[in-house]
Amino acid sequence: MRQGDRKLITVVVALLLISGIAMLASCEKYSFKVETIAPGDSVFFQTDIQPVFTANCILCHSGSRDPDLRDGKSYNSLSSDGYIDAPYSTCKLYTTVNANHPSSLSATDRAKILAWILNGAENN
Repeated sequence: MRQGDRKLITVVVALLLISGIAMLASCEKYSFKVETIAPGDSVFFQTDIQPVFTANCILCHSGSRDPDLRDGKSYNSLSSDGYIDAPYSTCKLYTTVNANHPSSLSATDRAKILAWILNGAENN
């Protein structure tokens, strides 16, 4: 085999490897779309918000740290301690959740909490 042919084969193989790696790197197999909550969507405290608190917050907020976010106590704690007082865009819970606290909350959970607050933070 001539030296020129060998170089050509090496270049072709290198280009194929580079293009294959680039194609695999751009694969969107593992991408996902974050669920969004429209401001007018119905978000209910007991079925949408309390499960978020139970799964993410009660490790720290279980009676020893305000607000108490345990099931059956959370709404009273939030409302009596001023966490969901109007104006809703500056209430304590809104600003805390919007400031990425806790970091374990998903974007969907944050959106649910914020939609609930902006819809009046009702005990529904």
